[in-house]
Amino acid sequence: MLSPRSPRAHQWLADLLYHVDTTNESWLDVNELYARRSRERRVEGKHTRAGETRYDYATKQAMTTNYLTGKSKNWELDAPVQDMISSLYFIRTKPLALDVDQNFLINVGGSNYTVNVRPDCARSCTSVRPATWRPCDWSPNQH
Repeated sequence: MLSPRSPRAHQWLADLLYHVDTTNESWLDVNELYARRSRERRVEGKHTRAGETRYDYATKQAMTTNYLTGKSKNWELDAPVQDMISSLYFIRTKPLALDVDQNFLINVGGSNYTVNVRPDCARSCTSVRPATWRPCDWSPNQH
């Protein structure tokens, strides 16, 4: 029996109230380092999302299928893209320089996003952000 003070008891209660379960799969072309197919199944509380995207670079087409509704959407591929998982392998092959931006496309659910990767010398870290991200000038002390 779990004690109410046990961390596992709190996890069980949180999972009961708001269940989160995500599975992402990616099929990567290891020679060219771009995505061939990606599949996602995500449950967050009462919201569920499930789908698959197949990339056909020979015809420059991609097809996204929503597993919940059965609907499919075709769209044109302008260039090779990464999915969330293949992007981690892709960026490791790129020569990254301190304080130099590098952009590439990530496809999520049939939408392309340009992502910016920049190793930051001042903070000893690498930032990965949407290319349109801009830091804000707001601070808590401003009125």
